[in-house]
Amino acid sequence: MKLTLILLSILGLTWSQELECHCGIFATVDHVSVYEVYRLLPLNLNSCDEINECTLFCIAETDVVYDNGGLDYIPPGETLTVGEQSCINLNEVHGVPDLEPTPAEISLEVGID
Repeated sequence: MKLTLILLSILGLTWSQELECHCGIFATVDHVSVYEVYRLLPLNLNSCDEINECTLFCIAETDVVYDNGGLDYIPPGETLTVGEQSCINLNEVHGVPDLEPTPAEISLEVGID
């Protein structure tokens, strides 16, 4: 009986989790460490097989940022630019207070959140 209850609890947790596609903007520090400096909005997926949908979504979300000013873009409902949020994240989350000019990279990830 206890085993059945445990299995049902695990199954319920699995059903309650959503499969999401995550896109982010990353910066490489000292040619070694790569940090996510800004996370774009996620996309809910039905299956891990939807990698093409995830890729196209990440490209579209990135285009919105870069077509509207890049690091100077202020997302709807926000008060800080993507660049300001990225610098704050680098400092507060990753402990990198200063960063020389560096190219930003875009990456995607499919996972359960």
